[in-house]
Amino acid sequence: QRQHDVPVEVLSPEDIKQRWSYLNIDDLKGGTFGPKDGYADPYLAAMGFATSARKFGVRIEEKTEVTGINIEGGRVQGIETAKGSISVPVVVNVAGPWGGEVARMAGSDLPVKPYRRQVFMTKSFDAIPKPVPLVIDQDVTFYFRSEEPGIIMGMSDPDEPSSFNLNVDRDFLEKVIEVAIHRAPVLEKAEILRGWGGLYTITPDDNPIIGEVPGVKGLFSAIGFSGHGFQQAPAVGLILSQLILDGQTNFDLKPFSYGRFDKKDQEGEKRVV
Repeated sequence: QRQHDVPVEVLSPEDIKQRWSYLNIDDLKGGTFGPKDGYADPYLAAMGFATSARKFGVRIEEKTEVTGINIEGGRVQGIETAKGSISVPVVVNVAGPWGGEVARMAGSDLPVKPYRRQVFMTKSFDAIPKPVPLVIDQDVTFYFRSEEPGIIMGMSDPDEPSSFNLNVDRDFLEKVIEVAIHRAPVLEKAEILRGWGGLYTITPDDNPIIGEVPGVKGLFSAIGFSGHGFQQAPAVGLILSQLILDGQTNFDLKPFSYGRFDKKDQEGEKRVV
């Protein structure tokens, strides 16, 4: 991170306790802190992107299901939608959990699967002094941060099967609460307000697939970010624009290539929450 001019501090358990006294450090060897890190509201960010796109002449067709991709001579000619056909020379598959289904419309098989991730929010909670940073317990993939009026928390479930299930699992909530209280004992006083489920699109190595689909000119994908898509979206958007407009990018896409899954030496992403 420092090589890329990203400020980061390496902290001892004692450093952590001094700054955030509500954290249990008994089983920690240390941690890192990014003083300039932050988080954004996903809805507001998406609406911001959409508003800016419209200012540049982009037309967004909402609630319009894509039902097919027209290909002739190995090149994209257009798409079929529930509202009719649209002739286009370029299609970008950023359909998230449905990315594999969209890829199959063009005869491409992407190794991506949807997995449920659950998030829970507490009622108003002032026992932790603000500002509350995003705290990540990497070993158990647990995290929490402030989200008005309370605290938002979540955790990956290693036993979660691939599905489009968005229901909240109360049994899993009990596991999250147990981990939460271990890391921040004060959270025992918090009351859960609500919970919801969302979908991660996961690849075998937890890294995305980015680039033009082999054998189909004009079909590009940015799929399988395994929970990092929102964070990496601006950079990936720039890369895709370079590929589409210039036919190349100065970014090394080998770790995100389609063919990497045929190799035995692929290295997966080790920091996925």
